[in-house]
Amino acid sequence: MSISEDESELIEELVSRADEKQALGDATGARDILLEAARVGGAPGGVFHNLGIVEHQVGMLESALENYGNALDRGYPSLVNRGLVYEKLGRSMDALSDYRAALKYKPSDVDALTNMGLLYLELGDLEAAYTALRQASTLDVRVNWQLADVLIARGDKSGAVNALDAAIAAGESRAHVGRGILANQLGDLPGAIRHFNDAIDAGARGARAELAIALDLNDQPERGLEIARLGIELGDELCFAPAAVIAESLGKRDLAIEYYRAAIAAGDATYQDDLDHLLGT
Repeated sequence: MSISEDESELIEELVSRADEKQALGDATGARDILLEAARVGGAPGGVFHNLGIVEHQVGMLESALENYGNALDRGYPSLVNRGLVYEKLGRSMDALSDYRAALKYKPSDVDALTNMGLLYLELGDLEAAYTALRQASTLDVRVNWQLADVLIARGDKSGAVNALDAAIAAGESRAHVGRGILANQLGDLPGAIRHFNDAIDAGARGARAELAIALDLNDQPERGLEIARLGIELGDELCFAPAAVIAESLGKRDLAIEYYRAAIAAGDATYQDDLDHLLGT
């Protein structure tokens, strides 16, 4: 469909306003503006792609699927993004189909290879996961961070250490968390602490929680609880669960109850039985 110069300028202005809303963390506001842009005759695929992104962010998954489809109909490469939505909806085979289609169009698509590998890992197909992530890691060394998960699942901790070290050397700070966990499993607590602290300095999610767990496992529960509580004070919800477990082990019943409740409220329902047990004692 042809588009007039006035329509093109209007769409450009609306997309710019939506980007400003996104930058401010207002995904709902961005969606409202992008819907207006999508209603302009001849709106390009990129508008529908961006609409799919914000709808994915706010949990409107079916609508996101529709708009990624609209983007694809207009020639915009939205297969990888649509695959992620299919995963969220539990439609694994549809997600794999989109990743494969993306790779036919661009065999070096690192995101498609990585997403495919991680999905195969989730489905328990370790060989397919390894093949996809190994290929992705040759294109982007940082993907060794995800490849390490497959190696661990295959029982190859030495290979996982090498993969994580390669990712860290390439600047993937999130790999420090996995490297710290492995160091602790291999009996190297000082190395684990060093990696967790590097991850904390880089702002990696979950680093303080894993450091607290490692300290607790190495007979330093008080120090572990201190680290977890610091994480909580800094707004890290992942620290609620280790703080609760450690507090319970130290006989701090009321504190454990408080943190179990906080962990559950943050979305980790796996600790409901622990909370019920404490409330029943």
